[in-house]
Amino acid sequence: MKAFYFLILLLISQNIFTQEKYIFDCLIEYEKTENITDSIVTSTEYYLTNSKNNAYTAIVTIKDKDSFNINLKHQNGIHLKATVDRSQFNIAESINIICSKYYKYENPFRNKIKIYDFHNLEDTLINGKLSKRYLFKSNKERRIKRLKLGTLNYNIQANTEFHLPILRFSTAYEEWKDNAYIPNGIFKTRSFTNYSGKVETLEKLVQYKKNDLTIYITEDCDKI
Repeated sequence: MKAFYFLILLLISQNIFTQEKYIFDCLIEYEKTENITDSIVTSTEYYLTNSKNNAYTAIVTIKDKDSFNINLKHQNGIHLKATVDRSQFNIAESINIICSKYYKYENPFRNKIKIYDFHNLEDTLINGKLSKRYLFKSNKERRIKRLKLGTLNYNIQANTEFHLPILRFSTAYEEWKDNAYIPNGIFKTRSFTNYSGKVETLEKLVQYKKNDLTIYITEDCDKI
């Protein structure tokens, strides 16, 4: 009998040990416009973020009238995709996700930070308020021309210095981690401009608010 109870305790402790937890304190809504092959598509994205820990971010999109898709990436940790009930998401303080959608993630381009840089730009006046700006691009002009590389452009919302930079692109995150010289803040707009100067993707801030939500990965199984 003692052996039985010991086994139960062991299984419980293993489950607790292997459980992953991601805490979010901000919900940010963006309008996203994509312009690829001259076909414009507009959608809504919700970012779940931790203002003090930008190593992970979850993007929530509408799947249908009953459910949301969640795409969570932890830099050098996991990449998770799942679907959750829309009504549950709207009222939940925590969400449990099984690990069948759980993938090990490690930035395969960690060494690329040597050939990419952030560039701080002059502040710009938007609706009477100064907005900080920076961009992220390759620092090798020959490589830019040869591969026709584009640029990520960020405009930062005023009075959001409480939030660490939101850098879902892994190489940008690694560059920030090694050389944190860009301003804090939630981006008001983020765009990707291709080599020809065309804006292919634009995200525009709609609103942001405090949001307390925890995502648990609950089942004990091997990462894929």
